[in-house]
Amino acid sequence: MAAAGSTAAFAVLYERHAQGLYRFCRSITREEADAQDALQSAMERALRAMRRGARDAPVRPWLFRIAHNEAVSVLRRRARAADLGEQLPTGTAPSAEQVLAERLRLEQLLSDLAELPERQRVALVLRELSGLSHREIGLVFQISEGAAKQSIFEARTALAELERGRVMDCVDVRQRISDRDGRVLRSRRVRAHLRGCAECTRFRLAMGQRPAELAALAPVLPGTAIAGVLARALTGTPIRSAASTSTSASAGGVAASALGKAGGGLAVKALVS
Repeated sequence: MAAAGSTAAFAVLYERHAQGLYRFCRSITREEADAQDALQSAMERALRAMRRGARDAPVRPWLFRIAHNEAVSVLRRRARAADLGEQLPTGTAPSAEQVLAERLRLEQLLSDLAELPERQRVALVLRELSGLSHREIGLVFQISEGAAKQSIFEARTALAELERGRVMDCVDVRQRISDRDGRVLRSRRVRAHLRGCAECTRFRLAMGQRPAELAALAPVLPGTAIAGVLARALTGTPIRSAASTSTSASAGGVAASALGKAGGGLAVKALVS
């Protein structure tokens, strides 16, 4: 009936799915106004598509597919900071500590979700927030039901890995950082730990800065001094004070003469040695 142009039928369809679609859009955009914009755009697109006879899936997953695309488009148009002003359950007024703990928990969850690939993240939200079946989620992404199940499993596994990473022992994390194994440092566990541990983060930063600091402690030898050392090594001349400019000049000349007589091969061999 909605496809045939019935406004009343479309209103019923909207009333049935609006809350679920809004919450889904909100989970992606993290902004109330953005979620409302995405919902409105999604319903407008759905109405036009239905009247063209362009619906290619059951209504529910089809609407969620459109809502997903619209929410992603909103994010691309509006790169604004996320607002976590979610409502706590009603009842006894929560204490300041409870409000802070809830906010930190939500921030942590959002941070973890952001670590997931888009398909895993959205599939998990569709399953656990919107209650879609595996078949419906497959229709949203136009993938098989088995692939939808796998995406949800991978998302849950990744979130568990991130949770374990936060409680890793700092000594273990610093040992891995010290080993400089890039694959380990890119692991979800270590990244999750570093996001929440200032001390281990400082340890990693210090590890990155140390080569430059050590290089400053042991500067390179100037080229003229290098030539002088080579000349003394070739002639057996002992090291003399740098104040004797005539000796330095003489040493430089001897080096040049020696290099010319010995040839490039000897020079390279002497420098390598």
